[in-house]
Amino acid sequence: MSSTRTPDHRRRQHRREMSSSEAISRLLSKVLRHKAVDMGISIDKAGYVRVQDLLAHPRFKSLRATQDDIKECVATNAKQRFALTTAPNGDLLIRATQGHSFPPTVVDPTLIMTPVDVPSLPSMLVHGTYFNHWKAILASGGLRPMNRQHIHLVDASATLTGIVSGLRKSAEIY
Repeated sequence: MSSTRTPDHRRRQHRREMSSSEAISRLLSKVLRHKAVDMGISIDKAGYVRVQDLLAHPRFKSLRATQDDIKECVATNAKQRFALTTAPNGDLLIRATQGHSFPPTVVDPTLIMTPVDVPSLPSMLVHGTYFNHWKAILASGGLRPMNRQHIHLVDASATLTGIVSGLRKSAEIY
């Protein structure tokens, strides 16, 4: 008899096995893409947050995260999920590079994304998904951004090279 495990069980299991850097990276993704406002962390229209504000938050304190840890997450993230910059006053700022669910009144996608004109488009774009979602995608008339601002597509030729930003390695359909 097979056991049924809930998604919550998997999340708890992953938390126990996560390295410190992976835990910091996952928390950065959650905060910078979806939860900064809910967590009381100031985010500007371009999606940037002061690194010091993150480090002062109890969730980051519980991970004992440092500025160097955050810099390492940015530098070593194969999918280039984050970007760092320095504000005119010298503050270190960080943002997620894509996948935001904030409304445009909070984070303006035109300040994050680079417009692409038709002549510069790759010959084929892909979106990765799973077999268990396929029927629902077809029934709804195709891909929708769901609770995000955009549907993430990638150059199909990039899928041949391995790690691709915005495309899960575990995707079953492209």
